[in-house]
Amino acid sequence: MKVYDKSPDAVAALFVLFLATTVAGVATNGFAKLFEYNQKAEEVRRSRDDKVGKLLQNTGHNDSLIKLSELSNTQLGVTPTRYTRKSSDPYVARPSVDMSLDNLLRITGERHPFIVLHGHAKAGKSRTLAEAVRRAQPDAKILLPATAADLKDIVQLDPDPFSSDAEVIVWLDNISTADLDQLTNGLIARITNHASIIASMTTQNYSSAISGPSAIGRTAIELATVLLLPFELSEQERHTAASLYPRECGGKRRDPGSMSIGEVLVGGEELVARYRAGRAECPAGYAVVMAAIDCRRAGFTRPLSDDDLRTLFSLYAPRVHAGIPLTEETFKSALDWATKPVASQVALLQSRRRGWWTVLEYVVAAEDSAREAKRPVPDFLWEELLRSVEAFEAMSLGTSAYLRNFRSVAIEALKIALHDDGMRPAAAFRLGVVLEESGHAADAIEVFRFGVELNDTEYSPRCTIHLGLLLEESGDWKGARSAYEHGINARQPELSDSAATNLELLGSLEEARTTPRIRLQVAHDNGPEEQRTRKRPGIDWHDVTPARHRDGS
Repeated sequence: MKVYDKSPDAVAALFVLFLATTVAGVATNGFAKLFEYNQKAEEVRRSRDDKVGKLLQNTGHNDSLIKLSELSNTQLGVTPTRYTRKSSDPYVARPSVDMSLDNLLRITGERHPFIVLHGHAKAGKSRTLAEAVRRAQPDAKILLPATAADLKDIVQLDPDPFSSDAEVIVWLDNISTADLDQLTNGLIARITNHASIIASMTTQNYSSAISGPSAIGRTAIELATVLLLPFELSEQERHTAASLYPRECGGKRRDPGSMSIGEVLVGGEELVARYRAGRAECPAGYAVVMAAIDCRRAGFTRPLSDDDLRTLFSLYAPRVHAGIPLTEETFKSALDWATKPVASQVALLQSRRRGWWTVLEYVVAAEDSAREAKRPVPDFLWEELLRSVEAFEAMSLGTSAYLRNFRSVAIEALKIALHDDGMRPAAAFRLGVVLEESGHAADAIEVFRFGVELNDTEYSPRCTIHLGLLLEESGDWKGARSAYEHGINARQPELSDSAATNLELLGSLEEARTTPRIRLQVAHDNGPEEQRTRKRPGIDWHDVTPARHRDGS
């Protein structure tokens, strides 16, 4: 066809050609955009999956919510024994606690339950909770966060990780006081709107959360329904245990008055005896286990890799016995000894996945209770952990250091935690409190100011009130008044009340100058002024005493 041909047929042919070319171009562009969109969607999905994978425990499942029926008791935190491996490990019922759990798990209302079961190590907490959930909610789906601290990131995921037709349970096994401290009011409220929270912890950690001058985690405990699982079995429970496990519990092998079924089945006493005998029998293996125990005591809760243990071995071995050769062969021999099971088929070190190890919590508790006064966590371990800890792990380290009265370590660990976006508000508040308690008022003021500027709904109001108190003590009445006035706008009523009370007690600037107030503890909240005593109470990390005047938490 000639270009200059203007006949009707030629024009029509050109129009058809133009239209076909245009449609093809649009189609091609459309398919390209569709491909690009699908590619971006796949990248977003893959990115979310990667993020979810880091926030959840590795169970071999791809979904964030896993059917309870697809999870073994071991995956829920129960220590595997020879009976587990034989699929012959019947549950020894604990009637009193079982009944309480059944009732709690079947309650319906606006909020889902938040349950904390505490007891001594190997009292049977994980198994008792697992059996209760399987009875009450067999169709439930379980969310297993890698740590309690990861929950704040999990709830931000899109789509909503709790969207399910089935009942959803957030499972927190063997949590520490630092883990508990991550469960803020807002986080608990957000989760229990959609899901239940089931947690277990040792009585030692529970006691730290509710008593003493460093009541870390008390806020979470106050929002939970707390149950105690006795370590010793009742007479009825002992008869049941003897009938189900005659080899372990029958006859007179043990004093029934001090018996725990979990302790018996894992061979707790035998493992503790093996560990303590190891100093003479296998010094290198003893050094590896001692290092793993001390890491747990220091608040380093994640599993230890082969490389971690290798580094720790080089630090501990010379201090256990000067003649231990620091060779790869010796290290492997030490690891073999530490991972060799006793008769119960449980070892001092247990494999979480290939090349990653955890130490039996029962042995950690035994070491802490028996030797804490004589053997604190060594300085060289704190130094090593501060060099190697990641920002998201440092909060737990700082909490443990604080509780064990290593204030300088706590300060350095909390400084590291400031580098984690999610931990930053809590770390700023904790760091300010430790600095304040350690007498570094000027540094504490700067940290609290930083915490206020973060505008975090949970921790910024607390920083505001501590900032006001410190400014007041330094003579900056105007700054203190400004801080309290800012704190009155807190979304949490108890924090707002604290700010209002402190502002009222501050009074006029002239009055404050003539009668400087340190921290006031009110004997009767509504009592006359003369009933109020001027004193400086110990600083709680959630500062509940005096609750209304500090931060109300």
